[in-house]
Amino acid sequence: MRSYIAASFDPPNEHLYTDLMVLRSAAGFYIGTAYNNPDGYQEPGTRDSGYYATEEQALADLNSESWLQRMHP
Repeated sequence: MRSYIAASFDPPNEHLYTDLMVLRSAAGFYIGTAYNNPDGYQEPGTRDSGYYATEEQALADLNSESWLQRMHP
């Protein structure tokens, strides 16, 4: 499952973004992608959803595809 936001980047860079997954930040859990930078490190890529209070809620929405896609990165 690809991120709408990651897919909108230049095609040469698209392969550097992971498929959608549940990620965590200081603000909570979210559905997004990670970016595999050319130096070999993985860093935040996109935040495609709003925030969730728990990882389980985010994972349930990701698996059921019932979450709302953010239109701005």
